[in-house]
Amino acid sequence: MDIPLAGASTHTVQTIAFASLVVAVIALFPKFNLLFKLSKIPEFGTAKNGEKQRSFYLKYAVELYREGHKKFADSIYRIPASDEIKFVIVPAKFLPELKKLPDDVLDVREAIFKSMETKYVHHEVSDHIFTHSTKADLTPALGRLNGNVTEEINFALDRVMPPCKDWTNLNIYSHLCEIIAQVSGRMFVGEEYCRDPAYLDLAVNFTNELMGAVFAVKDCNPWLRPFKGPRLPAVKHFEERLQRSKAFLRTIVLERLSGEKNSNDLMQWMVERSKSLGCADDIEGHINRQLTATFAAVHTTSMVTTNVLYSLAAAPEYLEPLREEIRTVKAAHGGKLDTRALQDLVKLDSCMKEAMRMFPAAITGFGRYVRKPITLSNGQYIPAGVIIECPVDAIHFDQDTYSDADKFDGFRYYRLRQTGNTTEHAHSQFVSSNERDLAFGYGKHACPGRFFAANEIKIILSRMLLEYDFKMPDGRTDRYDQIRNEKMLSPDTQKTLLMKRTV
Repeated sequence: MDIPLAGASTHTVQTIAFASLVVAVIALFPKFNLLFKLSKIPEFGTAKNGEKQRSFYLKYAVELYREGHKKFADSIYRIPASDEIKFVIVPAKFLPELKKLPDDVLDVREAIFKSMETKYVHHEVSDHIFTHSTKADLTPALGRLNGNVTEEINFALDRVMPPCKDWTNLNIYSHLCEIIAQVSGRMFVGEEYCRDPAYLDLAVNFTNELMGAVFAVKDCNPWLRPFKGPRLPAVKHFEERLQRSKAFLRTIVLERLSGEKNSNDLMQWMVERSKSLGCADDIEGHINRQLTATFAAVHTTSMVTTNVLYSLAAAPEYLEPLREEIRTVKAAHGGKLDTRALQDLVKLDSCMKEAMRMFPAAITGFGRYVRKPITLSNGQYIPAGVIIECPVDAIHFDQDTYSDADKFDGFRYYRLRQTGNTTEHAHSQFVSSNERDLAFGYGKHACPGRFFAANEIKIILSRMLLEYDFKMPDGRTDRYDQIRNEKMLSPDTQKTLLMKRTV
């Protein structure tokens, strides 16, 4: 029999129960409504429910997206992912129509917020002032500041690289992180601070610890995240790093805001833009933008450069042609690698792009949170409340797009640039972003710093190729496999190359 609450009538209890049911239905209706709409989109890659599906997805993500790309070449589909977010995979053929949609329909910031677990890891890595200043200030300044970048690369290489008089086992990734942190710092906070050990520690370790916290949250069961997420050791460790980093950068920000120092760097440009927007007094905003710049620049550039070196070490037939190109281009430009000279390094550019094709930073790209429903040109409907993404790795390994797509062909894009086709020439450059080459993203939200990164990587590689011999250790002839973590891909940062100085 029913036992009424003490002091309450049976009618009151029934009323409370009914009200609770109504509240529950109202709260759950959007979720069930979304699931109903999603049920009309074909699903692929389902194993079992719950944790078994998570494990299946995490283990076979690359294979699932590649198979899905073949099966659904002309239509959208779903893959049950590793957490509560609902993903809809969109073939590249729809990207031209999707990129025309405004941010209140397709929201890149919310997609980043969810993918970076910002609900639990309290730092946003998206900022419109940073993005705009990178496009409008940093990129146009590359030509006149190229000498500063080259100078800092020379300082950093001389400081970081060991003598290597004989063959030396070197963890090249960790050395590149230090070099690129210093060089990027020259453009971000200026010469005075970019060589400061405290700044270099911040620049190298901030991203490592941020991503450690993000992956710790993703490894946690979605149902337990609200309870365990904030208490995870990696999340707490990152919070400590975040506070130390903010304290260091606060001094620089206050110095810039006081007008005591006016530098030709990204921090100064962002400060000036904040004044025009009426938010110059937002000290936390200035600090977070600088952390975003560090996050965007150091490890991504280091990973690309590492992947190029791993690939060339396993394909030494490319070394002499690249060295000959570098010598020829430098001689034609008075011994310098100015902006025009960097553009003329077309074979090196091709090797860099091929490494990006084969070893992108993520399995998928073009992540956008759908705020308003979309009907595609083929009539398929995408409801609000999901994240759409494009299968980057699958497209890059599509045999119908690239012959011998599973083989590293360092001069693949060099040959494509020689065909005389204007579109092909443009699409085959390292910095290009198009429906075929999606490593830098796509559309108006494509990586804004890719032009700076391209120059930085070319100058570093040019000097390393001319001054060092390098090869795989222990007689190995194949390159190292990539490391997978959720949808992220990276070179194995614990591996080494054998290096020997030649000059």
